[in-house]
Amino acid sequence: MGCQCGCQNNATHKAERPSVETIIDMAVRIEKAGQKFYSTLAIYEYNEKIKDLLIFLAGEEAKHVKVFENLSNILKNDLLDADSYSNDYLDYLNCIARTHLLFNIDIEDADFKVDTARETLELALKFERDSITVFQEMLEVVGKNGKEVLKKLIEQEREHVLKLAHSFDMV
Repeated sequence: MGCQCGCQNNATHKAERPSVETIIDMAVRIEKAGQKFYSTLAIYEYNEKIKDLLIFLAGEEAKHVKVFENLSNILKNDLLDADSYSNDYLDYLNCIARTHLLFNIDIEDADFKVDTARETLELALKFERDSITVFQEMLEVVGKNGKEVLKKLIEQEREHVLKLAHSFDMV
């Protein structure tokens, strides 16, 4: 039986140390899933204001995909020396990325079983909070340029949390 993040056991983490590039690829995967997630929720949402918010957030996630794809190019010359962070830290970062709300879900086949607008907002908040956690932890393994990009993304995700939290008044 494997751990929560999908490996077979903790020894697997040690043997297959994830690279920072792999972590960036995970972030791209998460953001792509977020775009699909919000688009899918919007299709089934009856509350027009919440539907509009979900469509907006889907567009934001699409922008974030492009930012992460560009970040991959920036990081080629902006990674911290591998001695700056431990194998355990990369293992931790790998685990938090893999336990993100949407990481292990086949988004095409996912059934989020959301019955109310309130549940939709709660699920969306979980997605945004998980994303912020992953991005904040990524700050530890990137250099100055990468930190600037990540800090902007984190700020945008925080704005999404505020928009979602303030939307509970509409349901």
